[in-house]
Amino acid sequence: MGAKLLLQDYPNKVWIAGRDMQKAEQFCIQLNHLVSPMQLDVPVNTILCEL
Repeated sequence: MGAKLLLQDYPNKVWIAGRDMQKAEQFCIQLNHLVSPMQLDVPVNTILCEL
């Protein structure tokens, strides 16, 4: 999983985001609270640009 790979180089600097805050929090618990939860919902009509 991507979050686990990122944690190897960036402990306590990874955010888990999703529409369901409870699911994000549960995933953070599974990773021993080394990540932070965030609620994020991107509407379907949002245009994403390359950075």
